[in-house]
Amino acid sequence: MKNIIRWTLVLAVAGFAAQWPSTLRAQYFPQGRRQNVVLTIHADGRCEVESQSVMSRPMAEQQVRMMEMQQKMEEAAEAGDLAQMAGAHPEANTNALTDEQLKEKYLETMGGRFSGMEEEGDKPMVTVDKDNLTVTRKSSFASIQEMLQNGSGSLSAGVIYFENMRFEQDRNGHLLVTLTPNPATKRSLARMRSEWKLEGLNAGLEFVLPGKVLSSGFPETQTNATWLAVDSKKDESLDALAKLYDGPIVITAESGGLTLKEPLESKNLRRLTRRAGEMGSDLPITEGGAGFVAQAQGIMTTTLHVFPGGENYFKEGNLPSGEQAGTMVHAKLFPPNGRTLQSVTDVKLLKATDDKGRAVAAGENGGAERTSTAYVPSDSGRPQQNNSADVQLRLQLPQPDAQAIDEITAEAVAVTAGSWKEMTLTNITETATNEFDIGAVLPGAKLVISKFSSKGYSLSLQVQIKGPATVRDLQVRVKSPGSEERGYNNSSDAGIQTQGGETTRTLRVSAAMINENGGKVSGPCRLLIRCPQDLRRERVTIQLKGLDLL
Repeated sequence: MKNIIRWTLVLAVAGFAAQWPSTLRAQYFPQGRRQNVVLTIHADGRCEVESQSVMSRPMAEQQVRMMEMQQKMEEAAEAGDLAQMAGAHPEANTNALTDEQLKEKYLETMGGRFSGMEEEGDKPMVTVDKDNLTVTRKSSFASIQEMLQNGSGSLSAGVIYFENMRFEQDRNGHLLVTLTPNPATKRSLARMRSEWKLEGLNAGLEFVLPGKVLSSGFPETQTNATWLAVDSKKDESLDALAKLYDGPIVITAESGGLTLKEPLESKNLRRLTRRAGEMGSDLPITEGGAGFVAQAQGIMTTTLHVFPGGENYFKEGNLPSGEQAGTMVHAKLFPPNGRTLQSVTDVKLLKATDDKGRAVAAGENGGAERTSTAYVPSDSGRPQQNNSADVQLRLQLPQPDAQAIDEITAEAVAVTAGSWKEMTLTNITETATNEFDIGAVLPGAKLVISKFSSKGYSLSLQVQIKGPATVRDLQVRVKSPGSEERGYNNSSDAGIQTQGGETTRTLRVSAAMINENGGKVSGPCRLLIRCPQDLRRERVTIQLKGLDLL
């Protein structure tokens, strides 16, 4: 629920800015917005990504105030103070902050978005002068593989977003780079183009390769560099950008001494990175999965009809994201008695038939990998009512005369735990930043509280857990002093890194400090650390029958 509130507020704040009059918006972009990204690849495979973003000082101050407003609204929402939520709004005055104050506030309000981001691991450098605020980030990667796993998301320059990046060597030993633009962004290009022109956007994306560039899908090339430059004041520049979205961008260059043993693709490597952080990802998959039960929760069919003259509307990117014709089946998967479900991945449709025995084909992503969310039971000792995972299966539309989906067979990979080893850290306060030995639940593991914030009814912590790779399996929760858990209590990963055989995992932990009377809980809190035992990773068969379409 907290995440829903947060993103609702983000949209509300964004909507507030979007509704500014054109003259007011132009005031905040007097010199335009500038963004530039350079990827440099060396002959030994090392990669460096340097990005620089420049925004006008009035815009930077307004952005800080809007982020502060969002934070106040979140705190008010968590405390149930609707009047405070309604009264929150950004201050209108600008140029009221010194250079140092603006820098500190910008880092403070945006800090949560900078810290722990795997795709942009290095801290930003922020400089402020009388006209602009400039953010510079420099990230280094030991290899192209590491860059594609952790840094490819930063290669957009705010104008071209890639669905996939592929690096390989052709038969002649040349370096071949294939960049596939995201088709979803193309649908919104007309709207984005209008916003860029209004903002006066000036952006650039440059690739510097170890050898001479022989051919490139980017408009500009010089020796071993090729790049895209976008000036929103020039229509020909925006037209050139739009053409790049029509197909893959291919760059061919001399190897310059670089050797690739096999093709590398960002899509596959990012998937492996996500899996490496999942509980039980290093376990072998066993067949069977006896005792799992699937229950249908609902079925929804979507038909899209475009009236005459409506084609241009959708071409301009007005089709809601994810809106497409087809059938979505919602189900719950329950684990065997005595086990708790931790994750469900690789959901794949095997077969579906309607009530007349006709096959219903898989829809988009219906036969490919799909991850669902497992709802783990609460630590509070209450009944395990939510020990299940929501699973979604997308089918194409059945025949018009079909009245039901008679049978669905699918498979998935489920990770379950048989028991838990627990320990509690007590007397956690703002000054409790020492290192805690949590070897009682995981030998060799230590926990450090790096941030502690208590505002209103909300408690927020940032913790780092160091130790063996299995630190990714640990769960951390806040235990309120002298009361049963009430309201939200969750944790989310903010990054995981392994260096020298030691894994460091960063977690953000938050909880509502509310007692049984709705009052604020004060005083030290406790942290419950849990480590799963007897983990199993099993291939599960999902069967659903008799789903009425009417």
